[in-house]
Amino acid sequence: MEVSWYLRFPRQDILEALVDTRTVGQIRHHTGAVAGWNLDVEDRGEHSLVRLRRAEKEA
Repeated sequence: MEVSWYLRFPRQDILEALVDTRTVGQIRHHTGAVAGWNLDVEDRGEHSLVRLRRAEKEA
């Protein structure tokens, strides 16, 4: 799963994906490598809802 591509060139402020729970660690890794995003994970059994929100810029 190439998450960093979606984080570098998004048009949306929120990205959501239902992923296999085993891939959440990989998504956390990619999110940490690309600044400006907050990650929320909601467990759904064998899957997880991953919600990436663009961090608000400081004034």
